Amino acid sequence: MYRLKSLLTACFVCMVVQFGVLGQQKKKTTTSKVSKTATTQSNTSSTPNNVSVKQSTGPQSNLQGFKANKMSTRNGRFGVPEEIAPDRFGLRGGIGQVILLEGEQTDLIPTFEIGAFANIGFTSRSRFQPEINYQSKATKKNDITSHVNTLNIPLLYQYRFGYDAKSFFIEVGPYASYLTSTNSSSVNNTIDLSGLSFGDKVEVGAIVGAGYRFDKRWFVDLRANYSLKKIKDFNNFTTVSLGVGYGF
Repeated sequence: MYRLKSLLTACFVCMVVQFGVLGQQKKKTTTSKVSKTATTQSNTSSTPNNVSVKQSTGPQSNLQGFKANKMSTRNGRFGVPEEIAPDRFGLRGGIGQVILLEGEQTDLIPTFEIGAFANIGFTSRSRFQPEINYQSKATKKNDITSHVNTLNIPLLYQYRFGYDAKSFFIEVGPYASYLTSTNSSSVNNTIDLSGLSFGDKVEVGAIVGAGYRFDKRWFVDLRANYSLKKIKDFNNFTTVSLGVGYGF
């Protein structure tokens, strides 16, 4: 009986010791986890400001990046790429034919014009093109050739069909011409214009035309100049011309 009591007492003592050891191990494990969490938080808070942290990107951020890239390729005025429709200065020349609106029609004889222009954008398709040209109009009848030389200033509104560098366009606007000189082969001399006033030397009319741009710089156009107010002592006429232009 004494031996049984001693054995039970020894087992009880062993169980108490074992539970005490397990409790101390659990406390150590919990303390270690808490210390690791605190260390991680302290390291995160001590990250320098100049170190970027990579964040995950979702569908919304990808869409914003696409929009930004799309806008960067259309950074010109009115959303048009600058390399397609910039403001330009250039030169234009053409040849044409005078068609009399009164009197007998004369023989066909080519006329010519040459000058400079500025092409300025209003919107993505609408343009303003002022010009200054030297224009020589000629008529021939009964082997007598007459030349009328003028300084011509058109103010044209131009509309382009399309946003690309290659595009068709139409143009319309007023013009004013000032008579600089005139001569005739019958007298083989320049005609004296001293008897004409400033208003007598001015011609006013309208221009209607259409053309095509081959690229960002070259274009061709076909125009009709219709005279509304003629130069004094000259016939009223219109001029049809084919021109070629180059923008710098």
